[in-house]
Amino acid sequence: MGLPICEDCSKRTLLCPKCQLAYDRAKITSLEVEVSRQIAAHVRGNIDVKGAVRTRDQVIIIAAKEHVGRIIGESGASIARISESLGAKTKVIGASDYESIAKALIAPARVRSINRVFGPLGDSIRIRVEKEDIPNMRLPSDALAKVISAACSEDVRISPD
Repeated sequence: MGLPICEDCSKRTLLCPKCQLAYDRAKITSLEVEVSRQIAAHVRGNIDVKGAVRTRDQVIIIAAKEHVGRIIGESGASIARISESLGAKTKVIGASDYESIAKALIAPARVRSINRVFGPLGDSIRIRVEKEDIPNMRLPSDALAKVISAACSEDVRISPD
């Protein structure tokens, strides 16, 4: 999969027409563009990044599990440079499926269940969170649902239980 933007765009200031169109259509965010550029500058090799989100106090990068160590770097050197460039503490989550992405992003709130719901308009993922934990989530539930949806290409709904 690679970075959210193409290799050329990760090395320059302006986006190419294809990446600009993805940005204009909200398929990638400005944070994902910046994270892609920082990873390209500080990490060697092909890295699979599924997305990035800014919470109240940190940036969370969602990457393939096998690439987390390379993003963090030896003794945390790469992630420290990326964090400094982004101006926020940065955490890398290794995820390969929607359940691990959802649990990592919703924590410290407790996930009660994650289910695939089959409906007449298509499938969706329903995530039930302990009602009293809703205030503990890093982002509002609608924002988290959008991030998880984008990261795993699934329609996601988060509801208190």
